[in-house]
Formats: sequence, structure tokens, C-alpha cells
Amino acid sequence: MNDRSKKPLEGFTVLEILIVSALIAVLLLLALAAVGRVRRHSLQVADANHLRQIWVASEQFALEHRNFLLIGSDGKNFYGYNQGAQKAEWFKLLRPYLGYALNSNTTVPLFISPADPLKGGIVPKPGSSARNFRSYSVNYKTQDAHYRPLHKLAVRAPSQFLYMCNHDAYSRSNTAWVNPAQSANLDLIPRDWFGGKANFLFLDGHVEAIVAGEVYPGGSRAEIFTGGQTDLWN
Repeated sequence: MNDRSKKPLEGFTVLEILIVSALIAVLLLLALAAVGRVRRHSLQVADANHLRQIWVASEQFALEHRNFLLIGSDGKNFYGYNQGAQKAEWFKLLRPYLGYALNSNTTVPLFISPADPLKGGIVPKPGSSARNFRSYSVNYKTQDAHYRPLHKLAVRAPSQFLYMCNHDAYSRSNTAWVNPAQSANLDLIPRDWFGGKANFLFLDGHVEAIVAGEVYPGGSRAEIFTGGQTDLWN
């Protein structure tokens, strides 16, 4: 037998292996990025659904309270639900409209954003009350300078009046509202839940995903906080 007729076995060169490995790595990165975008979008949609359901409950609340808007914290006991020095915040006032007792010490799942890594508060937080956990806050402009709620008729452009938004205030300052006049307070709007944007609920019930910086004082959409409101008290 003539061994010279046999050809040596040929394999992949090191360069070819490196090229194939690099292509696989690029494809994996693209796939992971696509999965991340899909996940952020699904969380954003689920979060928007939470806000719309909260809006429905808020509408029911307003109907039963002479069409006055739900405010973040009832500093003057306008609604009559305060207990001594304890003010009634929006996330307590809405409980009866969602099947919970007003003063029940339970977390309302609807008040927790699916995208919130802290689940509405610092976990664990010694001495914290489960009923305070939330991922949203009410626009401070729903009340006037005397802490009285605005009437719905006082808002001329409901589609331009920001009502609620994503807010991780409870994890840092425990406020029930977002103040559009203070950049420091607006900075509590999360930027990392949906790729740099946050969900904003408007008084007409629609939800928009907006870059948080655009609603800061002087921002391109700062005007959405007021919607041409007037003060019917004066």
C-alpha cells in the first residue's frame, strides 16, 4: 500500500475558530439586548396598567367627594379621614375603592410597580408599615397653596395635567407626592426602570413614558404639571 496517496486530515485554523467565536459572542449580545428591551417594555406596559387602575379608583373617589381631586396628603383634613395628627394619604384613601379597609395594615399589590426593585419601600425597613409601601406619588399641584384639593373643573386641560407618576420617594424621603417645583423632589422619579424613562399618568386617564429630565423645572415638558389649572377657591 502506498502511504503517499493519503492526504493529511485538515481542521479549523486558530483564526477561523476565533472568528466563529466572535460571531457567536456578538449574536449572544444582540439576543440579550433584545431580551432586555422586551422585558423593559413588558414591565412598562404592566406598570401603566397599574396606573390606569389607580386612576379608575381615583375617579370613583372624586365622584363621591364632590369631584374634588385626590391629593397626596390631606394636611387640612378636607376629606375628614385624618386620625388625630395622622394625615390620610392617597394610598390609604383609595383602599376602600380597591377592596381594602381604610386603615388595614397591608400592602396593596396595585400600588407596587412590577418594575420596582424595592417593591415600594426599603426592604427590610425596621418599623415600616406595610400599608405605606408604594411605587407612585400624586402631583403636588392637585392641591392649592392652602392644602385644599382642586376641583376637577379647575383643570381646563385634563390631558395635559400630570396626575401621578413612578416615584421611589418612600424609599428615601417618605413623601406621598411629587413636587414639580423642586428638582430635588423630581429627582426621586426613577430613571432605571424602563431605560431612562418613567410612566406618567394624566388626569384624563392616559399614560405616557417620558424622560424624567423633561419634566424638571425649565424642561421641555414642565408645563404638563398644571394643564391650565385655575383656583376655584378664590
